[in-house]
Amino acid sequence: MKLTRFLYFVFWAAFVLNLAVLVALPIWFFGWDYNQNANEPIKSLWMTAGFLEFCGACTAFLLWQAKGVLRNLTKGLSFVMSNAVYVRRGAWPCFAIAVMAAVRAIAHALWSGSWSYILFEYNTLFIPVFTIAGLLCLVVAKLFYSAAVLKEDNDLVV
Repeated sequence: MKLTRFLYFVFWAAFVLNLAVLVALPIWFFGWDYNQNANEPIKSLWMTAGFLEFCGACTAFLLWQAKGVLRNLTKGLSFVMSNAVYVRRGAWPCFAIAVMAAVRAIAHALWSGSWSYILFEYNTLFIPVFTIAGLLCLVVAKLFYSAAVLKEDNDLVV
């Protein structure tokens, strides 16, 4: 029971921190008044801020799905179909972040004129990490689904 309370605290802390960063990120990047004359750095900052806002929104959705799984687990419902649905829904934001990171890395390479530039960006790390996380979510969702079907079959037999 202490572990579930701790996990709820961690969830809400991460969720509130994520939303706070989503609100504060444009202010942090641009301040209250940004210079209209320096056009090129502003474009780069807008692209970075937009990418990080998108990642934050996907993370918020992923955390919300994790909250649904945690809620079922605290009720003692481990092998139910809704857990499989929550985890499968959590895979799509991971894939979306990986695709957006790939698009952003390619755009940076095209704008900078150097393809070796993308090797030194954090976007390059986001692509495999979030692709693997999405695939792992799909595998766990299939395991939850198989366990739920097996549990339903066993409940019908008894």
